[in-house]
Amino acid sequence: MKVGLVGYGLAGSVFHAPHINACEGLELSAIVSSRASEINKVYPHTSVLKDIKDLLGMDLDIIVIASPNDTHYEFAKMAIEKGCHVVVDKPFTPSLEQTQELINLAKKQNVLVTSFHNRRLDGDFLTIKKLIADKKLGDVKVFESNFNRFRPTVNKDNWRETTDIAGGVFYDLGPHLIDQALALFGMPSEVFLISDAMREGAKNSDFFKAHLLYTDKKVELNAHCFHASPSLRYKVLGNLAAYEKYGMDPQEARLRERAYHQENGVYLDSEHGILYSENSQEEVKTVDGNYLGFYENFQKAIKAEEDLLVKPIDIYNVQYLIEKLLESYEKKAVISLEDK
Repeated sequence: MKVGLVGYGLAGSVFHAPHINACEGLELSAIVSSRASEINKVYPHTSVLKDIKDLLGMDLDIIVIASPNDTHYEFAKMAIEKGCHVVVDKPFTPSLEQTQELINLAKKQNVLVTSFHNRRLDGDFLTIKKLIADKKLGDVKVFESNFNRFRPTVNKDNWRETTDIAGGVFYDLGPHLIDQALALFGMPSEVFLISDAMREGAKNSDFFKAHLLYTDKKVELNAHCFHASPSLRYKVLGNLAAYEKYGMDPQEARLRERAYHQENGVYLDSEHGILYSENSQEEVKTVDGNYLGFYENFQKAIKAEEDLLVKPIDIYNVQYLIEKLLESYEKKAVISLEDK
């Protein structure tokens, strides 16, 4: 299957191009970018185009949108109307209305559309899924997920910091954390969001704390730019045991340093989590992460060989929760959700 990629910034160069190129059965045919010389060194057989309109004139099966957030809706719509299957980096679009329109259009055009929630394939997240499935934790009562960095100074050259539409850490990391929570626990009954722009000169959020309230559990999703010390990634508390894991999944850091390698998702011995029970504790080997699996799944889903990993309803639910959380922030109130 021939693939066209729109954008070669962080998302395109680190997360999408390496995995498209490494996925058996996919061909990275073209990239829309101004960084031709850089791309030609890494992907010498891939065409580099200046405009998405040039890409739309090619014979392609899949188009991947990894451009700035405010272009996602327009570019994805063009790709769907062309009749291509489409992958859109997160956030899928800046609004629920646009998200629903694209989902409906893809159904009408009989093409698959998905959002790049690669963090479902983080090794530590897969480990938590396994611990829950194996009843190691019992009934989960508290779930805390943290995606913290140390970036205390605003980067004026980063469009996420300066854009007027869907910028900041909430739109950057919130979709990942929300998607993971929904994949584990489904839709909450109430939500509450605290968000702020705390750095000098910050235009968009650099701190958020999102509370998802369920009848039987509480979920807290956190991200900010002020964490210089080793960071707690997950804390999961059940009525039988608790699990804690420090540090981020290693795949992003390794992809920044080298092309895709099958060992990118393998954790070091020092990177495993701990399972605590009342009278004991044990190290839990972290499941290997596998971002390549996203594109392997998408290709098989197109062939009707597997169910799509991130389905249209998942995309809709993430965007729905984003809008409800923002409503909570604006009203400074807990928001009850509609029956889903």
